Amino acid sequence: MPSRGRGHGSGGGPGRRKHSGAGRPDATGKPPGSGNGSAQEQRLRAGADEARGVLLKRAAELRRASGGSVPGCFASVPDPRSRRGRRYSLPCILTLVLSAMLHGKTKLAGITAWIAHAGQEALAAAGARAGRDGRLQAPCPKTVTRLLA
Repeated sequence: MPSRGRGHGSGGGPGRRKHSGAGRPDATGKPPGSGNGSAQEQRLRAGADEARGVLLKRAAELRRASGGSVPGCFASVPDPRSRRGRRYSLPCILTLVLSAMLHGKTKLAGITAWIAHAGQEALAAAGARAGRDGRLQAPCPKTVTRLLA
């Protein structure tokens, strides 16, 4: 009985793939269509430049509106919580959430854990309140979860 393993025989039997060569780099090492002057690349660059300009304009507007601080950016966001029992400001909590996300925490459990273990510098930058011992305290994970839910 003849063998059917890879590499046996000459015709594209089982386990063999034939490549057409499409998508392989040319002699310069670049994939096809990636030349410096392709129309598609120029359109992509133009779109990226336009988007970058819009983002820079909006960032400048936010900086002027907030005075240059992250909690200041969040100051204009309306707080959905009732005033009664509120210990941490909404800008403080949102700044801590943003900081956790910038540190790579994308799930709610990771964000709340990062906030619970945040250092004094991060808490001070966010505007956290001080406890009885004078140290800044992070908001409870349930507070953050309720606010983001």
